Formats: sequence, structure tokens, C-alpha cells
Amino acid sequence: MTDEEITQSIAKAFDATVVPYWKLKHPPTYSELEESMASRSEGGGVSPDLLQYAADVKARKYWKQKAVEICQRPRITKAEVYTAMEGVKRDNEMLNLLKQQLKRAK
Repeated sequence: MTDEEITQSIAKAFDATVVPYWKLKHPPTYSELEESMASRSEGGGVSPDLLQYAADVKARKYWKQKAVEICQRPRITKAEVYTAMEGVKRDNEMLNLLKQQLKRAK
């Protein structure tokens, strides 16, 4: 058995999730991600995990901007606020602001 097969069998036996090594180390900065994306377009290879991380970073920035926009608009719906709350789960400050906006939403 290879190491990969052993890891998968242990994960299956204990109903566990295998975490890629890149998630265990310090994540790359956004500039490093941009450099790796540029090298990929030039023919270099980038791991799919790194591409997923880049997509996550981009999504977090989008939802933070969307949450700020929702807080600034005079008319909002509860559905918009709840959706934005899901997008900024990790940002406690924005989450608290959205909870306050929920009180005035229709």
C-alpha cells in the first residue's frame, strides 16, 4: 500500500477529513498568489489547492465589500442581510454590523 492509500483508509475508518499540507502551514500572501497565477498563465503549473485558496480570498473580499454596501443602503431586506452574514462568517466585526442592520431590515 502506498502512503496515499493508507491515509485514505485511516480517514475512512475514523470518518475523518484529510487536510492538505498547504492548509497547515502559513497561507501565502495575496501577492504570492498573483505571482503564481501569472506563472500558470505562462505555462507553469499551480496546485489546485492553491487555486481554491485564491478563490476563497477573492470571495471573502467580495462579501466584505457587499456587506459594507448593505450597511450603507437605506433599504435592505432580511434575505440580503442573512446572505451577507453567511459570506462574512469569519469577520466578527462585519458580522456584528450586519446583525445590527438586521433589526432595521424589512
